[in-house]
Amino acid sequence: MNYSQLFQPISYWIQSTTFQDVDQVPAYVGNAYPFFFTFIVIETIFRFITKKTQSLHIADSIASLSAFIISTIPYMLARSVELEMYIKIYQRYNWIQLPWNLPRTWWLCLFGVDLAYYFAHRLGHGIFIK
Repeated sequence: MNYSQLFQPISYWIQSTTFQDVDQVPAYVGNAYPFFFTFIVIETIFRFITKKTQSLHIADSIASLSAFIISTIPYMLARSVELEMYIKIYQRYNWIQLPWNLPRTWWLCLFGVDLAYYFAHRLGHGIFIK
């Protein structure tokens, strides 16, 4: 088996989930909400049909949904700020243009991010060699 066949699924995933511009990225989270609420309704109907309504409490369901929504707000805010900062830094300081749709670019970026994480982790230990 050659390497191109081995990495073909990864190459397909990279090419089918990457976008050249941020405006082209689908609203994945927004598209998931209708399915989320649809399954809640299906579960409620199923519980009603099977007479298992004693374990279903509307107030608890609303509280759980509210807690879910409130807990995702800081995460989404942090991710939005992170993405905006990345875009601004990229627009201002990019020195080279890598072909965004080639797997070797993604492997290079994966290696670079992992190397940066390693050095940040290493510095976090505070080990200084004289």
